[in-house]
Amino acid sequence: MVIEFYTNPFSPPSRMVSMTLVALGVEHHPHIIDFSTKEQKAPWFLAINPRGKLPAVRDGALCLAESRAISTYLCNMYEKDTKEPLYPKDCKLRARVDEILYVSEATYETFVEFMNIRGIMYRGEASKNDHLLPEVHKALGLYEGYLSKNTYVAASHLTIADFHMASPLLLMSITDFNDYGKYPQTVEWLDKIRSLSYFDQCNEEGLKLMEHWYKAAIEKNIAAE
Repeated sequence: MVIEFYTNPFSPPSRMVSMTLVALGVEHHPHIIDFSTKEQKAPWFLAINPRGKLPAVRDGALCLAESRAISTYLCNMYEKDTKEPLYPKDCKLRARVDEILYVSEATYETFVEFMNIRGIMYRGEASKNDHLLPEVHKALGLYEGYLSKNTYVAASHLTIADFHMASPLLLMSITDFNDYGKYPQTVEWLDKIRSLSYFDQCNEEGLKLMEHWYKAAIEKNIAAE
């Protein structure tokens, strides 16, 4: 059966699931959910994901939300045997991937707070939360620590942990933050993620949309002050 994939290119977690789907070669049908009409809060969608958030998938009778849960499910269900699996079967290596998937959620929230996305979107604020710069550098230090041990964040090969850890840094790329001098391995690793053959297919449109929205919203809020 074809997986029904509920997504929007504006949603960073959706883009990470898109990368997993494409990397695995899983046949899927994207449904673009319209944020402008709050379609994600419509009763039909809440029956799929009661939290009313993206992404979500329907695979036969199974409805599943939360991007990291979806990525692990897709690998468990559809990944073919390979020497370099996106979600390793070795228990210890899989545990490391799981650990970093949890870390990626906290890192994402750190960068969202620094960028002040909610304040800019909902409260008419017009600047980043620069007082959170120490937390940003602490998070970047985690990346550098992981990459001092492995070529990728969790292993010597690409895993879904890389997709989800890339998401916060891709979000930061739409800002003017560029203080990566102490994190050369992180910069090199992110370049590897960007060079994946399916990266643009899954991310280019969404990153452009987010950058346009973010900068336009700041300009609008400044003008309103």
